[in-house]
Amino acid sequence: MVFSEAFFSGDGNPYYHTSNDKIEHFNLDYYHALSKLAVATISHLAFYNTITVDIQNEANDNALDFVLEQNYPNPFNPTTIIKYSIPELSSVTLKIYDVLGNEVEALVNEKKPAGTFEITWYADQLTSGVYFYQLKAGSYVETKKMVLLK
Repeated sequence: MVFSEAFFSGDGNPYYHTSNDKIEHFNLDYYHALSKLAVATISHLAFYNTITVDIQNEANDNALDFVLEQNYPNPFNPTTIIKYSIPELSSVTLKIYDVLGNEVEALVNEKKPAGTFEITWYADQLTSGVYFYQLKAGSYVETKKMVLLK
């Protein structure tokens, strides 16, 4: 408002009003007209731009690549969720190991179709510590670390 008043009033003074001005002394019709003029002036600076957007369906159950996600929550007590994706029918194993490399539990050991899967691991009978989970599907192998905190 200060810019537009200084610009349109002709005196170029952006500090036309003082802190002693009172609202009842303002000419509301003048400010209404000034506001309309300022909006009209600024609107000429605007332009239209057409953007073409291609929307693809992401709700595809088939995975595009092998993925083993980080478990969540991590650290956990006593349950955690492990998610993985496979792009094709595969023989899948998902195993849990302790820090010494001993197998603690086999969560998955079967053929799975392409897709994204999640499994909840219940570790309530185990002690606190670092554990590893490993996904094998075809020639794909990935291992990640997780922490059980009790």
